[in-house]
Amino acid sequence: MQTVAQVRKYKREWKNRNKHVGQRWAEANKAKVYRALTAWQQRNRDKVHAYQAVNDAQRRGGTLQKSPFCQLCWTVCKTEAHHYLGYAKEFRLTVVWICRSCHKFIHWKPDESLLPSPAV
Repeated sequence: MQTVAQVRKYKREWKNRNKHVGQRWAEANKAKVYRALTAWQQRNRDKVHAYQAVNDAQRRGGTLQKSPFCQLCWTVCKTEAHHYLGYAKEFRLTVVWICRSCHKFIHWKPDESLLPSPAV
């Protein structure tokens, strides 16, 4: 019987060995990839606008500074913006900076106590 750590290691190594398979498929099916991407963007306009607002605030205006550490686990790492109040226009720049593993965990098992309370 394999341990969880062994299974995770195997999956990680398999993914690294077979990364090129997905890349080759995407290269051969550019039209399908483009159609899927544009369909997702049409269905999720609020998300797209929220992502663009965060990127614009970081790059152009400098009004939003990316944190060098995760605001949940406090590790120094590459962080992502999490729109914890949603993607509506008034909350587009209301984000917390968290690492990828915490971000995946929050979306997998939402827990409101982990996130900051909204300023009223």
